[in-house]
Amino acid sequence: MGNQPVGQPIGLGTGIQSTGNIRRISADAKVPVIVEAGVGTASDAAGARELGCDAVISNTGIAHARDPIKMARAMNDAGVLPELEVFDSGDIHLARDLLADGTLKGPGLLTIVMGVKYGFPSLPETVFYAKRLLPGNRACTWFGSRPLAARCPP
Repeated sequence: MGNQPVGQPIGLGTGIQSTGNIRRISADAKVPVIVEAGVGTASDAAGARELGCDAVISNTGIAHARDPIKMARAMNDAGVLPELEVFDSGDIHLARDLLADGTLKGPGLLTIVMGVKYGFPSLPETVFYAKRLLPGNRACTWFGSRPLAARCPP
């Protein structure tokens, strides 16, 4: 499902509030259900799985934790896939290191963020450049300062 706000508004990491909606969607869906929004802790992730979600992706819970490395490991142990927002090539290299040393496990999702001050410019060439830097065949999405969003090119 592509409707992230079903769990909670994106970026709050305050826990999944719409449990009834997620339970109904999980029961009726003909495709895998993946929850991203609202996951702030490993127990939130476990709760989403208990509601019938096929997978859980987290960014906010890790990014806003007092100890992001410790939280990333807890999320890994709970079976959560990482979602990393990369704003420049240095972020991609950090993601590669965290995946290589096992701090984060994959496949996960990388989101290339463009058009933010001091980050990647919001240009089609940026997507191709950043995609070449990604580790392996990592799935990614991208968005920029213009109203655009899509899957990364092959």
